[in-house]
Amino acid sequence: MPGTPRWAVAAAYATVASVLPAGIWRTLVGVGVELGWTEEHLRLERIPGYGTLYVITLTVLSIGCAALTLGLVYPWGEVFPSWLPAVGGRRVPTLLAVAPPSWVRWPWARSSF
Repeated sequence: MPGTPRWAVAAAYATVASVLPAGIWRTLVGVGVELGWTEEHLRLERIPGYGTLYVITLTVLSIGCAALTLGLVYPWGEVFPSWLPAVGGRRVPTLLAVAPPSWVRWPWARSSF
C-alpha cells in the first residue's frame, strides 16, 4: 500500500512467518508423525481422532489470525474485495473494522474497574 512504511509491511509478513513453523509441526503431529512424541502420548491426545481435528483447526485459526495483520498494511483491511457480491469495492464500515468492538461487553471478561 502506498505510504505504508517498509518496516510495517515486513513486520506483518514476519508475524505470519513466525506462526508457520508451529503450524507445520502441529499438523504433522496431528496426522500421526511422532516428532518426539511417544505412541502412548499420541494415543492420550487422541491422535489420530479428535486430537487431529483439534490441532488442524488450531493451526488454521492461528495462521488465519496472523494473516489478519496483513490487513493493517494493505487496503483490503479498508475496502471489501471486489469479488464479493453486493459489497465488493465498498469501504468497510468503521464498526465492522474494529475487532472486537470496544463497546462489546464479553460475558467472560471481568473488569476490575
